[in-house]
Amino acid sequence: MTARINQAARSVLSLQKAFLAIIVVVIAMALFNLNPSTTTEFFTQVNFVDLLKSSSIFLILAMGETFVLISEVSTSRSAG
Repeated sequence: MTARINQAARSVLSLQKAFLAIIVVVIAMALFNLNPSTTTEFFTQVNFVDLLKSSSIFLILAMGETFVLISEVSTSRSAG
């Protein structure tokens, strides 16, 4: 019985940590958005295109991994 309570408490605590991290990121975004110098320099077309270029490799890799996970191909991943 106490093991279930401890496990439930751990899961609630981990959810609270995740929500806290999200809240901190949102607050940081709001603070940067209030500063006029960052809004004029950050939200530009050149910066958006640069952001897309730099994240395109990760997007392609993530799409490939998603395809492998969805297709449920069973392969042996042992080395030896």
